[in-house]
Amino acid sequence: MNNPVAASTLIFHHEITYKLEHARWNAEHDGANTFKEGFMEWKIVETVASPETGTIFGKVETSYGLNYILWFKGDYYVRTGEVVTMTEKGILIDNRRRRVWVAHAMPYSSVRWLGFRMKNECPGNRRETRQRCDHTLPCQFKLCPFGLKNYSPESYYTVEINNSERKAL
Repeated sequence: MNNPVAASTLIFHHEITYKLEHARWNAEHDGANTFKEGFMEWKIVETVASPETGTIFGKVETSYGLNYILWFKGDYYVRTGEVVTMTEKGILIDNRRRRVWVAHAMPYSSVRWLGFRMKNECPGNRRETRQRCDHTLPCQFKLCPFGLKNYSPESYYTVEINNSERKAL
């Protein structure tokens, strides 16, 4: 195989498949209810939020010292320093099951990572946490992962009452 990126991706997928099969075999034959042992773990080194897609890109490192970029989707925003573990029961983040999944995994390259960082204009990605978000383009995050956006509290009942008062007038 002449393409080093394709070769690295193939090795990555074989590594995950081996770990999952090994853990399943251990759980079946040992009679143990192992939740983590034998599964792939990644430590989050850095993250980039993508307001356009409402997803997070994470630069991760394996226990073998290999670096990858994982594209996360879901209701939980992964943070630097957290450990992501793939199990057959779902994804654990710091030993807690979270509603998040890995949409895509790719070998790390500094050029690719810089591209993700430069392309996403979220002020949280630039570590500008003292100012409020003034991003004029639509943001797909329901809640800002960096806490930089003001939200007016709104509930179903508030909207219902306000709408009924307008109709009465």
